Amino acid sequence: MEIELLCTFFVLMLGSSKCERTRTLPEICTMEPNEELGRARIPGWFYDKSIDSCLFLFFGAAKAKSEHVNRFETKKECTETCRPQVRSFCFDGPPETWKGESTIMWSYNSTLGKCFKFDGNGNTQEGINVV
Repeated sequence: MEIELLCTFFVLMLGSSKCERTRTLPEICTMEPNEELGRARIPGWFYDKSIDSCLFLFFGAAKAKSEHVNRFETKKECTETCRPQVRSFCFDGPPETWKGESTIMWSYNSTLGKCFKFDGNGNTQEGINVV
């Protein structure tokens, strides 16, 4: 029960910061992705403000003509720029479990925006995305 309340609080905090963040969103985060014409298939990331998420995309050119575009080399770079309210540990996967006594644990799935339950052995480390 306490875990569910904690997860609900976490989701509510993300939702309440969304309105505040919209006012201070960097300009590049409000732009459409610049796919560039070309034959290249360069993997990268862009921020989609309509769903508040960084998405994967193949770009048509190795580099954008302008440095000021909604294009990032990594999801981490995109998230740090356009979703600063989301702490980086929210994107960590849950730790692997080993044989032994199992306990119910919770982790945050950043793709789904939800907490989920899993069996763990209770050996958690500071900073790992586990409650």
